[in-house]
Amino acid sequence: MSLPEYFTPDLLTVISTNRCTAECKHCCMNSGFKRKEKVSTETALITIKKLHELFHIKCVVFAGGEPTLHKDLLSEAIPLCKSLGINSRLITNASWASNYGKTKKYLHELYESGLDELNISFDDYHAKFIDPKNIVNAWNASKEINFKSVYIANSQDYRSKITSSYIMNLLGENLPLRFDDDGKSTIVFDKENKNIGISNSKIMYLFKGMDEIDPDLPHFSQTALYMPCHNIIKRLALNPFNHIIGCCGFELKNNEFLDFGPVDGNDLQRLLIDASDDIIIKALYRFGPGFLLRYAARYNSDIKIRKNYNSICEVCYDLMHQKVASDFINEHCTDIAKILFTAEHR
Repeated sequence: MSLPEYFTPDLLTVISTNRCTAECKHCCMNSGFKRKEKVSTETALITIKKLHELFHIKCVVFAGGEPTLHKDLLSEAIPLCKSLGINSRLITNASWASNYGKTKKYLHELYESGLDELNISFDDYHAKFIDPKNIVNAWNASKEINFKSVYIANSQDYRSKITSSYIMNLLGENLPLRFDDDGKSTIVFDKENKNIGISNSKIMYLFKGMDEIDPDLPHFSQTALYMPCHNIIKRLALNPFNHIIGCCGFELKNNEFLDFGPVDGNDLQRLLIDASDDIIIKALYRFGPGFLLRYAARYNSDIKIRKNYNSICEVCYDLMHQKVASDFINEHCTDIAKILFTAEHR
């Protein structure tokens, strides 16, 4: 038995550590100073090799927390990706970039080891802990190195000070934006044929950031409520607890639906095949978390749906983190299976 084509993984995010130099309240990974977990370097290497052997994955992303705090992993995993012909990407807050000379040397070492792409995170929440000078150093140094792409990853809402315009003024450049007003991705190239710009997105209100939601938040498009999740399984993650999880979004330790289990001691292919055969996974792929959340709320008034959502991940978070909601869809798998069957045989 093999995975259906639409569930075949093409990207792995290695969430190398939940430890971070910033306590970001809106971080997908719920990271911070006090987090100590680190993915096993050996497990990460085995997972990358196995996914390449099984599915020829296209990209490995090193994220966190702050992945540069797990130098042992980067020093072994990036060259491995290079040797296998897998694109590699580093997402960092540039906390290490206070000195330009050292910054350029470090980025050159990463490039020489095989790193293809660099994403530098900077927004209101990172700005509380990261000097803007670090962002300038990392950006300018990266331009002298032949990375395939370099992006500033910026999340903002209507109250943000660190906006795309602020970043352009900081860097002294007029940069293309990765996403248009509808969240549609565009590919941009500069004169040297490098993919550069600002990866602009709305803030995701998750974990501790939930406490800061403005009750008068302006109304955003609620398309997230109606979107299927076509990234599930296709874009896997390995978390700091050495578990393979169904997406690269919010932290999923012991998640009933999206934590597929520990890689160590298990057949990775079997874990993914079992996941792809799960009714809820199939429903998330075909209908999306909004469908399941609204379906559950229709029958149980204790299940809450926010007035506004900025992303499909926020919808999925509410579905997974309201026990009354996750219990409901678990208990009604048979009914959901019937809906799936009907939709597939129209």
